[in-house]
Amino acid sequence: MRMLQRLSTHSRIPLRAEVFKLWVLVMVWFVQASLVTCFYVWNPFTGEYKVILRTRDDGCSRKCIIVTGFGYDPRTCDYKFVRIFHRPDSDVSEVEMYNLGSDSWKAYNSCINYEFSRGETWVFLKGALHWLAYSHISNKYGQLSLVSIDLEDGVFKEIPLPKHKDDFDYIFVDVFRGCLCLLCSVSEVNFEIWEMKDYRVRESWSKVFKTCWQQRMIKGIRSRD
Repeated sequence: MRMLQRLSTHSRIPLRAEVFKLWVLVMVWFVQASLVTCFYVWNPFTGEYKVILRTRDDGCSRKCIIVTGFGYDPRTCDYKFVRIFHRPDSDVSEVEMYNLGSDSWKAYNSCINYEFSRGETWVFLKGALHWLAYSHISNKYGQLSLVSIDLEDGVFKEIPLPKHKDDFDYIFVDVFRGCLCLLCSVSEVNFEIWEMKDYRVRESWSKVFKTCWQQRMIKGIRSRD
């Protein structure tokens, strides 16, 4: 395990969903050698694992930022692994998708105008993978964005964030009650959860939870007196 560099924490996906409809925890590691990149997909519940090899013929060096995603495409009944890599001297990221069923990679010719943070984790929902990324589109360069890739056709789309996104210090994306949600730090003392009730509809974002860390700390101290 010392050889493995943890790339993405986890994702909840259905294991053999066409039969059991189970949800499992899948963890991804990767190792970069001189000629090949190895991705390890491991299911800790069953002990099953898959080694996915990618030869280093794409010009991606150790300096590249790599993010991954893993999910299940119910329309093709196949598990798919996505690799996105960004070169330091580029304004675009390149995308590849691996099909576990056919044991094959597919590279997409069109690059996406987004930059991802190293180790950015993914969220799987509605047949698509989701990440937070920074836009390199001219009219909103450097703005934080929520992007998704459809596992059936590999199409990238941007999902609108709440109008108040500039008030957030930190944002993490997750799933809450079957909907996309944002875990947000506000003014470094407040914590909020925003839920997107209608998928891809900006107006459906609503704040469902808010707490103040300072108040909770004060209550905790008083309760000990």
